[in-house]
Amino acid sequence: LQTFFIDINNGCPLSKEELSWIFNKADVNGDKTLDAKELIVALQLWDNYKQLLPFISATFQKYDTDGNGSIDRAELVQLLTDMNGGSGPSEDEVTRIMLESKEFEGCSADQMTEAALGHAVAEWFTNPPLLFESSGKNQGCCCMT
Repeated sequence: LQTFFIDINNGCPLSKEELSWIFNKADVNGDKTLDAKELIVALQLWDNYKQLLPFISATFQKYDTDGNGSIDRAELVQLLTDMNGGSGPSEDEVTRIMLESKEFEGCSADQMTEAALGHAVAEWFTNPPLLFESSGKNQGCCCMT
């Protein structure tokens, strides 16, 4: 998988964290392999992540209102509300995103780094039903202009 992503990433290797994130999110059935459909999910995740990087950086700066270098729960709620046209996420959705960000260095259940935010937003755009399956809602989709 690493070699494949080096090829599609202009010869640049992905970090172990990035590769792990892609694999874990794309391996929907949990069998530790990627079938053809899961590979498509992996490609969509990576493509969205790469395309959103400039947006993520600016967004992180805008919503890190206390300037501490991380996004907390309240800042995340505001970010997701704005991204979703004024419709706020449920508490379950926010909790799930924050808990999933714990796998990234420097994150906790209450603080999210810029890298973790990038992955969360890429996931939000790629496959909202998977991201928010616990709530039964598909509120993750939004349009960027």
